[in-house]
Amino acid sequence: MAGRLPIPAAAPVRSLKMMFPDGVIRTCSRSENADVFRHAMGGYGLFGVILELELDMVPNMRLEPRFEPVAGRQLGQRFAETLAADRSVEMAYGRLDVSIDNFFNDGLLITFRPTEDQSDLPAAEGSGIVSAISAKIFRMQTESERSKQFRWWTEETLGPSFTGVTTRNNLMNEPVITLDDGDPSRTDILHEYFVPPDRFADFVEACRAVIPASYQQLLNVTVRYVAADTESVLAYAPEPRIASVMVLAGNEPTRRGRHAAHDASADRARAGDRRLLLPAVPAACVARSADAKLSARRRLRRLQAQPRSPADLSQSDVGPLFQQAVRTP
Repeated sequence: MAGRLPIPAAAPVRSLKMMFPDGVIRTCSRSENADVFRHAMGGYGLFGVILELELDMVPNMRLEPRFEPVAGRQLGQRFAETLAADRSVEMAYGRLDVSIDNFFNDGLLITFRPTEDQSDLPAAEGSGIVSAISAKIFRMQTESERSKQFRWWTEETLGPSFTGVTTRNNLMNEPVITLDDGDPSRTDILHEYFVPPDRFADFVEACRAVIPASYQQLLNVTVRYVAADTESVLAYAPEPRIASVMVLAGNEPTRRGRHAAHDASADRARAGDRRLLLPAVPAACVARSADAKLSARRRLRRLQAQPRSPADLSQSDVGPLFQQAVRTP
């Protein structure tokens, strides 16, 4: 979910402490070790381990939601147009229907605006029984089209009827346990794709062609807006992007199909912009041999150990090595 829209992803970071490969810890900010700071923002952990972050905070406030049904192909463009036209939007996100019969045909744009009454804001509360019910519905979707259809009905029809005024802190207080299925034999996979708003329709069509045919259990898509980041060297969004976060239920029988789907959707997404794709979990990457992965890691370490400024490390140097280093056999 996005807040204080629109701002670049790196904008709230004031400074960070990073441990480098030689064990030295340095403070980096826009005024101190600025080159390292620019590389660390969105740097995939290539240049060191971030130990601490100092972030800007935004005030809590009372917010009122609005739910707007949108055709799946139009969701990205509509998202960008809404934020450009209405600066009162404080938080926003989108959803797409993942049921096979209606795959990505329907979307939902949810926006939050401040209410007039901002007095006596309550403390953040957990969603309690709602989280428990949501977790059950979320996990019922695996191998169940009826459950996917039911969840979309709760999002599109039930949600607008029962979701009222809330606060920013409450919205951000959703426990991660909601997504946990409690099964140690399964590993969920998270993909995130960064697509220009005017190409979102093409992205939706590519997903329709690839994902259902690969027999993947796509459980959820959350869509968010990412403002242009002109500060980070390895920026996810050098221009405004619509980011689609996909959660797939992982299991061994579908592993090969998952890799094939990732390959095909990545190839289509990269057709016009090589920064469209971020595999947010390395395990989701395409299978490669262990030898190739270890070799890439060794070359990355040698590259990081060379006595030169991070500003000298170009994306062409580290990008291909990083992609090989994180891929699982």
